[in-house]
Amino acid sequence: MTPVHGVGFADGTRLLEGSIVYALVVLTDISDADLERSTPCSEWNLRELLWHVNESMADLHEGIVTGGVELFEVVRGATVPAPMRMAEPRGTAQVLASRLLSVVSMRGSSPSVSIGDRPLDGGVAASVGAIEVAAHAWDISHACGHNLDVPKQLARDLLELSHDVIPEPHRSPFFAPPVKVGPSASETDKFVAFLGRMPG
Repeated sequence: MTPVHGVGFADGTRLLEGSIVYALVVLTDISDADLERSTPCSEWNLRELLWHVNESMADLHEGIVTGGVELFEVVRGATVPAPMRMAEPRGTAQVLASRLLSVVSMRGSSPSVSIGDRPLDGGVAASVGAIEVAAHAWDISHACGHNLDVPKQLARDLLELSHDVIPEPHRSPFFAPPVKVGPSASETDKFVAFLGRMPG
């Protein structure tokens, strides 16, 4: 992968920190009733989306601390086991996000991370994590009806990086086609629209 002009994978740690802070703000305002709401991720309600986010944050933490993520954990993160659907995901999400922010702030990203037996540059891993955390934090806020924007500069930087991280031939099945928005759209709307979300 070749970094896009202006923002590159070396910025991954900074962007991941910003995304986690945004997520922590979003996570403070989720009610019991919200957990059954539908989300922009059509296959998950909010409870299930939170568990997916929790598993992703746990994988990011493991990658930074140990330099590797077991492949079975990555696969497991794609689905939510039935027992987890009955658990309380909100407090878990706040704990995991706070723990991840602490280790990112202290250590930065690892020089490289192994996903199973495949090495990945640490800056790339942090960049991908930043995009995922921010996008799903927006999903959560949108599902709850709060519609809290991603901070403007963070959204701009993540959008710029997303064009390199998510090349068109490899979007499916992870992302829907980009949604068209006008030039006057907010930075958040441009970011989530590129990821296939409907802004608003």
